Amino acid sequence: AGVGGGDADGEQYVTRPELHFTPDFSYMSVYGGPYADGTKQRAFVNRMGKVQYGNFGNRYKFNNKPNGLLHWSEHRYGKSGSSSLADEIIVLIDPDFLFLAPFDIGITVKPGRPAAAKYGLGAQWLDFNLTAICGADSPCLRTTSDEVGRHYSAGPPYVVHGRDAVRLARKWAQFVPPTYDQYPLLYAELYAYSAAAAHLDLPHDLANDLFTGCMVGWPGPKDKTQEEALAESMETYVRTVLTGGMIEHRGGPSSCFVPPYVPPPFLHLCQRYTMRVSHDIDANGNGKGGESQSKTYFYAKRRVDHDILKCSHTPFEPFVDDGGKEKLHTGVAKSWNALAICAASRAINFAKGESNCESNDKISQ
Repeated sequence: AGVGGGDADGEQYVTRPELHFTPDFSYMSVYGGPYADGTKQRAFVNRMGKVQYGNFGNRYKFNNKPNGLLHWSEHRYGKSGSSSLADEIIVLIDPDFLFLAPFDIGITVKPGRPAAAKYGLGAQWLDFNLTAICGADSPCLRTTSDEVGRHYSAGPPYVVHGRDAVRLARKWAQFVPPTYDQYPLLYAELYAYSAAAAHLDLPHDLANDLFTGCMVGWPGPKDKTQEEALAESMETYVRTVLTGGMIEHRGGPSSCFVPPYVPPPFLHLCQRYTMRVSHDIDANGNGKGGESQSKTYFYAKRRVDHDILKCSHTPFEPFVDDGGKEKLHTGVAKSWNALAICAASRAINFAKGESNCESNDKISQ
């Protein structure tokens, strides 16, 4: 979280970052119900009749999203949400979102009218037992598939007015456990958010092109100039790899992109990103001769050491798949996989390089 300010031109900015710590809300057994003792496994039967069992059991870490927001917003705005501080805008992103460019959703957000990224989640949650989730008289029971597509197929970044924060977070937190009991799979908390917004009659204005990485396709260049700049961005990073400059961080993740290419505001680091580099050529594209050698580099967030920000830790370098059996990407996917590795690597090393050892070790601790 951060405390913001503004300048004479009306530009808003964060003047002081703040940290707010919450309890761990991932233990679902505390909410009771038929699965609380762990002897019965949750399952979802899809429209094709296929039974799907979840892998999370009674530990659903994504339950920290609604409850973390509720914990923070009640501390900031009070349990009624009516504090004078509530006249501000909140942007909620996932912890694996990486800034690539300044964020501006381009939509006016006001009380009763939030905004969010448009996700391809669809209206599957309308098939759930909504009475068990929302209650017998809830407006969410009357929500149509068309309304879901226009206003509730939403995901982070969520942009919410402070005066809606407490009531939306409270209802979202309330709806996750019964949603998870019916749908013990990834995105249960996203469906619960949609149901909570519909229950409170908070239609969202949905926006495209706010992020990339997963859940949406890779952003294609809008014109020939952008296409060439994207390809040059990838080729520049490959040359950096060939010359042993993988620990370079310069201006952070945004430096991975060659102007005039403008990436979306966020990269969602929610999957594995790979690139194959031929070491048979030098940084100028000339052949070296000798035995052919290619390496597959990748980034996977769960492989990163937890103490990576300590000054005693070596700079981060992309991981190497010695087997080299990763899928070969083509076109835009090839460029973006390489640039995702570049952005993640430079973000980590930028964080290390811009902090002195004393403050860096405190962050790690």
